[in-house]
Amino acid sequence: VAPYSEDFLSAVGLDTGNIEPGYPRARVLSSLIGFEGQVLLGVGTVTSTGPTTYEVDANYSLPIVAGLSNFTPVTWLVTEAVDIAGRISRSRVFLDPLGGILLPGPGPVAIPTITPPTAPFTGSPTVTIADVLDASFINLGMAVVDITATDSAGRRWKLIAADRDGVGRFNTYQFPDLVAPNVAGLSPGAWSMTVEGRLIVSFTESTPDDFVLTERFRQEIYYSRAENVTFTVN
Repeated sequence: VAPYSEDFLSAVGLDTGNIEPGYPRARVLSSLIGFEGQVLLGVGTVTSTGPTTYEVDANYSLPIVAGLSNFTPVTWLVTEAVDIAGRISRSRVFLDPLGGILLPGPGPVAIPTITPPTAPFTGSPTVTIADVLDASFINLGMAVVDITATDSAGRRWKLIAADRDGVGRFNTYQFPDLVAPNVAGLSPGAWSMTVEGRLIVSFTESTPDDFVLTERFRQEIYYSRAENVTFTVN
């Protein structure tokens, strides 16, 4: 891959002054039709060139690309930054593997910060987050939010929602009621809550109302994750 500059200035909420050791890191990956994850094609080096900017260099394997041709691979240069609070910002840039040519997008998205609750919840909580996603940022774009609650036993409850509006506001999401149908939920007490935001590109004519859940990973362009916030649930 020709040297490429990635700027995390647009990843508002990421503590760019306190990045975890070993980050940002770079990888070359391919998404394959019919598979959830990505195949590792190569690794890269990331060199700081400013307070929020990095030069990314990477090498990858053309024989692996050729061997995966029956699965219609889409190849990416992926750069990921993680700060000391656990916030994540990830950028995936289209890569033409035959020519090493990159097709940059608008840049990393901001962190979907969670509004800390002011009181305990009785039953399923609501979660308010900063809306940092706009599907119009990319061609054929879709925006998806994952909200994950984890109880003290490590059991998880994930809410997945389409983000249909623009940035610059707060969105509130309600976890479904489990009391009325008498369904067991997570254990009462402290729940660790985190939010992930994804901008994905639709290769399959999918829509916010009709898409395969694994497309969140396979067709992801930009990803960000908030730090964990504790919710008390009675």
